[in-house]
Amino acid sequence: MGGGRIYSNDEEGKEIGDGRQVGWLPIPVSLQSHALSISMFNGLNFSHWCEQIQFHLGVMDLDLSLRVEKPAAITDTSSDDEKNIHDAWEKSNRLSLMFMRMSVPNNIKSALPHTESAKEFMKFVGERSQTIDKSLAGTLMATLTTMKFDGSRCMHEHVIEMTNIAARLKSLGMNVDENFLVQFIINSLPTEYGPFQMNYNTMKDKWNVNGLHRANPVFAVEDEKLHLIVKKETKMDHTSCKPSVDTVGIYLLSMYKLVKTSV
Repeated sequence: MGGGRIYSNDEEGKEIGDGRQVGWLPIPVSLQSHALSISMFNGLNFSHWCEQIQFHLGVMDLDLSLRVEKPAAITDTSSDDEKNIHDAWEKSNRLSLMFMRMSVPNNIKSALPHTESAKEFMKFVGERSQTIDKSLAGTLMATLTTMKFDGSRCMHEHVIEMTNIAARLKSLGMNVDENFLVQFIINSLPTEYGPFQMNYNTMKDKWNVNGLHRANPVFAVEDEKLHLIVKKETKMDHTSCKPSVDTVGIYLLSMYKLVKTSV
């Protein structure tokens, strides 16, 4: 189904606000079908959600209330053009608000302040997103600074996970300095690897995260070697599935040499 049009006396339409014509406004019979094609706001995807909302409302010519401030109230002396512009804005505001509310879950909508303004509703959703972002950033930072390597997976995967957490923090506006990230990775080793940590801290040349990424294919091979050694150690000592201190020390030192040749 398509949409109809509401015309002013001037079929050409009148320019307002940013210069676009508002002589008519479509009647969006398929408003719901457009809303169904939009990703639901989940608290973490505001930028993407906002772009989709603006795009779809623009395609349907319903974004007037987001682009232009509310026109003055109609009076007895208002012209036909002023009345048409006012009606067009009111319709745009009402349907835009309805459109946005359809893409926000009830548990989030119920926590937002009540408003009859589409522009204000979008602002409230953005503020809600910022609150969630701050909470998530705090959780991610706590995870990054307290993560420990327990030997249940390869060192390569452990390093990649910590690097990915740092990347997520950066996307939330919290940049983790590369030197700090490398130090977090070193600190994530259990206390029994203290001698290696002390040796690293006394090194003049520190590791580079970009170098780690460039050497990843080689590290994957080294990880496989480490796992073969761990399997042999586990057969000899059934009390622990973790590699010995010497094994991890040798492995990390080999990684360091690989990094130095790749940077």
